[in-house]
Amino acid sequence: MTICIAATCEDGKNIVVVADRMFTVGPPLNVEFEPPISKIEQMGVTSVALGAGNSLTVAEILRRARARYHNQQNQRIDSIANIAAGRAVGSRHSRKHEDYTGCQGLYHSYGWL
Repeated sequence: MTICIAATCEDGKNIVVVADRMFTVGPPLNVEFEPPISKIEQMGVTSVALGAGNSLTVAEILRRARARYHNQQNQRIDSIANIAAGRAVGSRHSRKHEDYTGCQGLYHSYGWL
């Protein structure tokens, strides 16, 4: 389980964030390890993102979000959040489509449909 925590301090002027480093590989391996990789990603001059879930998917979502505003120096935090959220939704839809079409191909290959 990933732990990501954010707390405001100094009357809301600053935010402190922390995240664990544990990565879990599910069945059939069922392995946990703690590499020297942070789950906290720099998104802008004054913003970070904390990733949870499939680390490859999170990395791709954040990479695509950063690419969207790459040449714009002073992105607002709400704009960065909206871009990242849009990329996350797009990624989820893409994975569902791949899962569905992959299953359809499997069914057709084995004559199940």
